[in-house]
Amino acid sequence: FFFQAEDGIRDTSVTGVQTCALPICCLALIDLDHFKKLNDRYGHDVGDMVLRDFAARLAAGVRRTDYVARWGGEEFAIFFQDALETQAVDVLERLADRIFADPVGILDDSPVSFSAGVSRFAGDSLEQTLKAADDALYEAKRTGRARICRATRKSKDAPASS
Repeated sequence: FFFQAEDGIRDTSVTGVQTCALPICCLALIDLDHFKKLNDRYGHDVGDMVLRDFAARLAAGVRRTDYVARWGGEEFAIFFQDALETQAVDVLERLADRIFADPVGILDDSPVSFSAGVSRFAGDSLEQTLKAADDALYEAKRTGRARICRATRKSKDAPASS
């Protein structure tokens, strides 16, 4: 995933600053909600089937220019090339609607859902962008799951708080 994402980001050796080679790009981190509970209740075979179905739906729901990867456990990452945050969020909302209408699994009489964090590449490192997306994912989990949150970043020009 890093190699593919870095293909969309070039390192400018003159300034030492990484910039997006495209007008804008975004990263999303996605986590299946209550997956451990599903796995514990129904077993790893069912959990693996849910993961495979979810991964296939993610891959089918993005453009060919975007990259989808399993990030670990029940987490996935998407690198949206040439996409604004609003576009990335729109794609994820459509995926959430489809998964609600045609679930990848059922847990406690409810469709298995996902939470996501989205961050734009803002001229900082890929690692910083991933951290911002991870923080947004944590916020989605903390505020109730089954939601998509955008990363909030302080402006480089904003005064430091004391």
